[in-house]
Amino acid sequence: MKILHTTDNGKVIEFLKKNHANKEQVELTGATIWSVAVEDNRVVGVSGVNLGKYADRVKGFFVVNDMRKNGVGAALLQDALKQTRAPRVTAFCTRNSENLFLKQGFIVTREANKYGISFVEWRRES
Repeated sequence: MKILHTTDNGKVIEFLKKNHANKEQVELTGATIWSVAVEDNRVVGVSGVNLGKYADRVKGFFVVNDMRKNGVGAALLQDALKQTRAPRVTAFCTRNSENLFLKQGFIVTREANKYGISFVEWRRES
């Protein structure tokens, strides 16, 4: 698997729509930079990062069903964190991805709402 990078919001959002990511509460809006996981010339996952002044945000985190539980999500999240610059990184995550975020050092700062979305935060070591 390779991780590539793009700033082409249109192509990433098209991939998310084609794979019905919105049904899993994945936000279908643009990001500053996208990490794109590719396996056998097929896009199998994406993770966006919006760079901010005080905090960066991981967003649009999605892995296709048949590639889940294969390390794709962990690779995307690790790569996304490498793209961040702020001392604090935040994300909204689903119940399906919350454990992955916790394994990467995020902490839950707002428990899951009725839709299963929680707010997590990661702080860069100084």
